[in-house]
Amino acid sequence: MSKKSTSSAARHSLTIRSKVKLNRILQITNNSLKIEINDQGTITGRYTGTQLSTIDQTTNQDGTSSWSGKFMQMTNKGDIIVATGSGSGEPPTSKGIVKITGEGEMWTQSTRLANLNGARWTAKKPEDPRLYEMG
Repeated sequence: MSKKSTSSAARHSLTIRSKVKLNRILQITNNSLKIEINDQGTITGRYTGTQLSTIDQTTNQDGTSSWSGKFMQMTNKGDIIVATGSGSGEPPTSKGIVKITGEGEMWTQSTRLANLNGARWTAKKPEDPRLYEMG
């Protein structure tokens, strides 16, 4: 998102850069591994701030995965946005980076961001594999 865009999607996009803080193994079978991932990151775009999330991910033998998550975002202006969602992931790169896609819903008590209540969000594969975009 280094270029300015006048499209509606660009005005509403967020870029979230997260790092895993904790993994917890929930279940192991001969075909899959289910883990809980807790991460923390920064948000830029429509608003700036931080995000905490908890993701339940099931990884298959081929490296593909499915996930569901809960998210809490705090803007630099003190607003709190919560969200839920689910999606899928590609096998990790040699650096351990997973490109994800997904969708979900968000809510806030912020009057400034009230239009986000019940809004749908989508995560798409970014051009830069170190990031994932939500918008």
